[in-house]
Amino acid sequence: MSTQGSSQDVFRFGVFEADLRTGELRKNGVKVRIADQPFRLLSALLVTPGQFVTREELRHQIWAEDTFVDFEHGLNSAIKRIRTALEDDAENPRFIATLPRRGYKFLAPVTMPIAEGASAPAIRRPQASSPNGRWLFASAAAIVAALGLLVASNSKFAHPSRNIRPAQINSIAVLPLDDLTHDPQHAYLADGMTDELINELGQVKALRVVSRTSVMQFRGTRKPLPEITKALNVDAVVEGSVLSLGGRVRITAQLIEAKSDRHLWAKSYERDSADVLRLQAELAGNIADAVNAVITPQEHARLSGARPVKPQAYDNYLKGLFAWRMASSEKGFNAALPFFEKAVREDPEYPRAYAALASIYATLDDRSLSPRASIGKAQAAAAKAIELDDQLAEAHVALAGVRDMQWNMTEALREYRRAIELNPSSALAHQWYGEDLIALRRFEEGIAEIRTAVGLDPLSTALQTDLAFRLYFARRFDESIAQARHVLELVPNSRFAHQVLGSDFEQLRRFDLAMQEWNQDLTLGSEHELATALNQAYRRSGYSGALRQWIKALKERSKHEYVSPLRIAELYSFLGDNDNAYYWLERGMQEHTGDLIGLNSYPMWDSIRTDPRFLVLLRRVGLPET
Repeated sequence: MSTQGSSQDVFRFGVFEADLRTGELRKNGVKVRIADQPFRLLSALLVTPGQFVTREELRHQIWAEDTFVDFEHGLNSAIKRIRTALEDDAENPRFIATLPRRGYKFLAPVTMPIAEGASAPAIRRPQASSPNGRWLFASAAAIVAALGLLVASNSKFAHPSRNIRPAQINSIAVLPLDDLTHDPQHAYLADGMTDELINELGQVKALRVVSRTSVMQFRGTRKPLPEITKALNVDAVVEGSVLSLGGRVRITAQLIEAKSDRHLWAKSYERDSADVLRLQAELAGNIADAVNAVITPQEHARLSGARPVKPQAYDNYLKGLFAWRMASSEKGFNAALPFFEKAVREDPEYPRAYAALASIYATLDDRSLSPRASIGKAQAAAAKAIELDDQLAEAHVALAGVRDMQWNMTEALREYRRAIELNPSSALAHQWYGEDLIALRRFEEGIAEIRTAVGLDPLSTALQTDLAFRLYFARRFDESIAQARHVLELVPNSRFAHQVLGSDFEQLRRFDLAMQEWNQDLTLGSEHELATALNQAYRRSGYSGALRQWIKALKERSKHEYVSPLRIAELYSFLGDNDNAYYWLERGMQEHTGDLIGLNSYPMWDSIRTDPRFLVLLRRVGLPET
């Protein structure tokens, strides 16, 4: 039996029709997904086409007086969702025009239903002009009948309740906060505060909170909410906006249930800039309360005990995060560093800034700074972060990274576990913990942790590629190849994925395929001369000739920039040149290269693993001799 209502229930406009009895919106007869509240708002506009409807009138019709909701944000969000469903443009509207701070008007001609017993539309409203011609209006009786349908057929419309209980919510995503300043110079503010809210919510163990890399992919998107929640695999999302002006910060947020697309809760917060951390902690606590998440006394104390931060320090911290996230490379790390250094100078009591500073120094290890140059700075910053706040998960992750640099695996594992205990939703903590387990040849445990990180950050191609790399460590080359190729389907220009494939094919002795991947990697990195040289050497003297050419190029490069000696050592190792491999490994030992913690698990060392000198190296790094 058809679920469509009778013609008396259906309002038609353009290629769309709204069935008031069934609550359906259809385009060319195909159902368009739209949530209950936006549909009711659309219906209220449809019954008075061409007429200005004030925001106050809409408030009385759609939102009951006792409904616990931030009306302004709820109305703006509902209008935005209607425009998404109708594929309308706020700047050049075809359907809904906004009269700033006053209300809305439905622009397109609407064919309205005629109520039973009503005559043809003899009584007409004054007609308005439009780009499409003259308006077609219904009789007053039809309008009254339509309003009756709205109220009688939908009890939620007549009596929205603040006591509607959401379904069980165990996972949540904070979508990128809108920047209401609309100033590109302040793009870092909304992104950074989204990141911080994710971190605050991540402390609630009862919730799985999606990491920022995945949610940021929906910045500015017009994708339907069901598509977003499916991609992120969450039960609910938080949407909101941020405005910073004149030393004040205002955040407006709303919670939406994924399954029903229903608004569960909304609220606005405004504080002095110095109290922004308290604002975010209070917001996170209220969101957890709204989904009935169990908050432990320790979590409650954490969320209610945020300290003030000097506004300029916080501003530089957010700028550092923005630079770091926007360019996950050596260039991005170096760009972020000065902002974090300024932040700790401006507020020496700000632990997050110290934790970020420590992580940057740890990340620069083997990139642009030698380990000797970076380890002391990373250690000092991490220790200060822990001293200021030993409940800060990021501080423990940073300290664990320092312990990795120091080859202290026992303490590194302890710090990662502590970070995960404090913030179970920290994808980074699970990822780095997994990498350490793999370094200890605890492959199954380590890969499970990496997969947990992927679940927390499902759209991060960097994490997806790291999973491929760790499968390579576990000698599961076929799985590694499949995972890396999956990444390349998503991001064809991923250098890391090509590097993993090159490593896999190298271990499988499929050298033609390995050379193809190295060529792709170097070409994407604009290292065209090196790619050409390697290809020529391969044609002349096979794979060993290409590797020797690569060694030559790396030695030349090391004269004017930092090159990890382990990269040269592993090439010699694959060639079976043990003496030169040990020479460059010893150089790495002298520099205290952090990557040596992978000595016992990295496949490139397999050819020298039986050499007695290898056992000596394992003991010096503190790794088990297995």
